[in-house]
Amino acid sequence: MGQCTAGKCGVDNRSRLVETSKAGILRVCPGRPFARAAGPICASSRGAGLRHEFGAPFVIFLLYVVLSVRIPVLDRVFKPIPWTPTGIWETDPRLGYRHIPNTSGPHITHDFEVVYTIDENGFRITPTPRSSRGRVLVVGGSFAVGHGVEDHETFPYLLGEHYWTDYKVDNGAVSGWGTANCYLRAMEELAGDDPPVVLIYAMIWHHVERNYLRKEWLDHVRVAHAARVDGKLSVGMDGMKAYHPHFEIVDGHPQLLDIVTRKAGIELTSELEQTESRLTKSFIQHMHEASKSRVGASR
Repeated sequence: MGQCTAGKCGVDNRSRLVETSKAGILRVCPGRPFARAAGPICASSRGAGLRHEFGAPFVIFLLYVVLSVRIPVLDRVFKPIPWTPTGIWETDPRLGYRHIPNTSGPHITHDFEVVYTIDENGFRITPTPRSSRGRVLVVGGSFAVGHGVEDHETFPYLLGEHYWTDYKVDNGAVSGWGTANCYLRAMEELAGDDPPVVLIYAMIWHHVERNYLRKEWLDHVRVAHAARVDGKLSVGMDGMKAYHPHFEIVDGHPQLLDIVTRKAGIELTSELEQTESRLTKSFIQHMHEASKSRVGASR
C-alpha cells in the first residue's frame, strides 16, 4: 500500500488510504478515491474530495438545481394563502346544502386557482345547445362538479361541448355530496316539468361513508367547509352551518327523517357500516327505478 507524504496515514473501513494532517483534518491521499472516515472531512482541500469523487461539473449542477427549486418549493410550503370565501353554497332544508343560483366564486390553494360559476338552476355551468333533444343530468360530488378545475374542464362540460352536443348536459353535482344528497336532487329533477332523459350518478367509494351518520364524516364536513368571519373561525361553508340529510330505510324505501349536524354523529362500528351499505344500495336502486318510470312516461 502506498505511503502518504505528510501527516499520519491510516486505512478506513473500505481499505482506502487517508491522511490526517496536524490540524486533525482527514483528507484523501493524492491518487486515492474520496474516503469516508471518522472525523471531519478535509476540503483540501476545501472541496477537493467532492471534486475528486464526482467532478466539479456535478457540484455546479447540484448548486444550480438547489437555487432553481428553492424559491418555488419554499413558496408552496411556507407562503400563506389569504383566505377568500368561495361564496357559492347555501343551506337547504332537504339537501343539507346546495349551490346558490347565479353565483361565482374563487377556489384558491397551493395547487390551483380556479373560479366556479353556477347557473340560474344551481348547476355548474355547461354549454347550451342551439337545439336540444332533451336534458342529461349528472349528480355526484367533487369529482363530478369539477373540484380544482375551470368551468370548461369538468367532464359534464366536455360531454356537452364535444360529444352530446344536441343535449343539454346539466352538472348537478356539489362538492362533498354523497349518494343521499344525489338521491334527493335526482328525485327533485325527475319529478319536475322537464325531467332528464338520462340520469348519471358519478359515484366514488367515499360516498358510502357519507350516506348515514358517520361521526368522522360529519366532523370532516364541519372542518373542510370552515370559514373565517370577522377574523374568527366559523363552522360551515363560508360561515354557514353544515347540515346533513338523515335517512333510514322504512318499508323498503329510503326515507328522509331530518337534517342533522355533527352532533348526531355515530362512532364507526360494523353495524354502522352495514347501515351505510344498505342505504347506498337503496338510494341507487330507487334512483334507477324512478328514472326508468319518469323518462318512460315522458316519451
